[in-house]
Amino acid sequence: MLNKFYLFVFTLLASSTVLGQYGKVDHWETAIFASEEWRYHVGTTEPDTNWRERTFDHSAWSVGKGGLGFGYSNLKTVIPTSRSLFLRKTFTISDISKIEAAILLFDYDASFVAYINGYEFRRVNIGKAWDKTRHSEVADLERKAQLVDNGSYEEYILKDFQLNNRIINGDNVLAIQVHGNSTMPIRLAAFFNLLFGMEDDSTQFSPAPSWYSPPPMYAEYSTLPIVRITSPRLNDSLKIPGAMEITWHGKGEKHYFDEAPNHYNGPITIKNRGNSTLEFPKKSMRIETQDSSGENLNMRLLGLPSENDWVLYAPYTDKSLLRNYVMYDIARNMLEWAPRTQLCEVFHNGYYLGVYVFTEKIKRDRNRVNIRELRKKDTTGNFISGGYMTKVDWQYGANPAAFTLSHNTSYQYYSDITFEHVYPEVDSLHPKQKQYIEDFYFKFQENLLSDSYTDLNVGYRQFVSTASFADYMILNELSKDIDSYRYSTYFYKNHVIDDGLIHLGPAWDYNLGFGNVDFGTEGAQFPIKWMYNKEGSRIWWFARLLEDPNFAEILNCRWNYYRSSRGTISKNYQFSLIDDAIAEMGEAVTRNHYHWKTLGRYVWPNNFVGETYQEEIDFLKKWIEERIAWIDINVPGDCNTPVNVNEIKEFEEDGLLVFPNPATSQVQIVSEERMSNLELFDISGQSVFEMELNDEFQVFISADELNTGLYFLQITTETGNLKNSKLIKQ
Repeated sequence: MLNKFYLFVFTLLASSTVLGQYGKVDHWETAIFASEEWRYHVGTTEPDTNWRERTFDHSAWSVGKGGLGFGYSNLKTVIPTSRSLFLRKTFTISDISKIEAAILLFDYDASFVAYINGYEFRRVNIGKAWDKTRHSEVADLERKAQLVDNGSYEEYILKDFQLNNRIINGDNVLAIQVHGNSTMPIRLAAFFNLLFGMEDDSTQFSPAPSWYSPPPMYAEYSTLPIVRITSPRLNDSLKIPGAMEITWHGKGEKHYFDEAPNHYNGPITIKNRGNSTLEFPKKSMRIETQDSSGENLNMRLLGLPSENDWVLYAPYTDKSLLRNYVMYDIARNMLEWAPRTQLCEVFHNGYYLGVYVFTEKIKRDRNRVNIRELRKKDTTGNFISGGYMTKVDWQYGANPAAFTLSHNTSYQYYSDITFEHVYPEVDSLHPKQKQYIEDFYFKFQENLLSDSYTDLNVGYRQFVSTASFADYMILNELSKDIDSYRYSTYFYKNHVIDDGLIHLGPAWDYNLGFGNVDFGTEGAQFPIKWMYNKEGSRIWWFARLLEDPNFAEILNCRWNYYRSSRGTISKNYQFSLIDDAIAEMGEAVTRNHYHWKTLGRYVWPNNFVGETYQEEIDFLKKWIEERIAWIDINVPGDCNTPVNVNEIKEFEEDGLLVFPNPATSQVQIVSEERMSNLELFDISGQSVFEMELNDEFQVFISADELNTGLYFLQITTETGNLKNSKLIKQ
């Protein structure tokens, strides 16, 4: 049955147009001008029931030039006062095969329904789709025509299914009904134009007006990868089979909308993902690449290491499109691992969905969260010690993976924390393993609440990586996301061989950060004050940790390190990151915002609403600059022992830092230039490991499977330079 479904999906792909909703248009022509003569019926009475149909005889209707209506000074035909107006206009098509697209340009007061050959394709501000709207009905809301005040037309791009099998060679009819906003309206207006996009240089209609600027959707190519997904209607909870095509030639290259996929073309499973974001029309998706039998298939996609679990994140309320993208880049330069990303443009079933962030899903993997595999039989001694991954997140109803830890304490910031098992999944956990990790967290919290928690020998340090906690806190405070310290917060615990400690991370979900929120009493929209000690059932650990001068010193030192020596947290680095991403997206930004119409209007929970994309970017940059400046002044602690990478690495060659070196398991590689490829050779010159990188400054690799000995490391930078170093495996 599964294979039959995949066959169905691929058949659907093959039979659909290559360009989908938006395609290549040679030029635009006007089939109907608003200023032409129209047949009209004043809505003091109901018109014939067939008035919308192509075959209806409208010879008895009145004739008048557009615009038509009453109560406006720019009308060409003034009609008697009425609640509604019915319009018809015939246009002739000689060859429908040459028509690639259609657009309705319109201005109106105060609502309308539009039909082609009797088929309803656009309804604004009145009733429900497909309802037969009577002449006496009025608009749902008030809306004045814009052209009289030097405004502009609105436009609607007809979808493929609204054109296919609707228009014909020969005579066709555009029918419009316009309704005022009250039973005794003082004005009503109708201005409607119909334009067609032609696939070649042939002509059938009049030229488009000289003032007309075509929408950005009809471009030849994108500077981003093009991802096309085909599936039945997506589900919020269940994964369904589908298919995915990806066109990608590399960063900075052109990807033509009409070219065949060259990067991936195969089956997937797919579902919607998210919590509050599921309410948005632009939805994020979880994808698994699979083989033809429905088994998961690891693939290297878009320059990211091989895996089968991916997330297509949909920036919607974040109009910069870049908050998660920026934060994951910063996190990759601070944490042991953070999701790698690639901006892309996405189509679903032929319809454009906009700019997405193709993202690695959080999971245990040697190229992702590189903790040791925990088998169900590992229940004794050191075997049971790791690795584990847990999270604190939204909880809905009964969740067998969730567990809540409670303590008898009067600590002012304390509240119970509910955790969730992530790896191993709760069904795969042996009862002893489940008890072990839950006890470990309980003992850590009990220790943190004790009077001796700051003791260097018996305090909290025996449970957690302080550097990891400090770095994660810096990320949360930098973004000041409203959900910091309470949702989308991940932890992993290492096996005792690696250090046996709880680490914070990976970083996840910052779309409501950097001032992009207008609710709550925490002041998350402002670039001042802290988030760790705010209300809202936040994880209380950080308030307690900062009462320890030693942890405050670690936080201060690491903040200063990332501000100066590393430069990751500097406005220059982050502004450059933003500008580079904007340049990479190119016209995709315009297409995305044209499609979703989010610029200049409030989308929950915007604090700032920019009229233009540049205003959104200016706000983001200003907020980042002010946030960094505030933390500079207010970061707690005094740094008496600065972070010094030279103390923990063996080799520093050619602008590369490799540490620890010699190494036993995980190795961190830091470059002064962004890295695009990493390759490891043994002493005989044989390649033993290669990883394609996403132009990163930092990467972690596993040395677990390497034999003891000397290895040579070769890095290719984003500019094509080669850098070399050495690695010793113990």
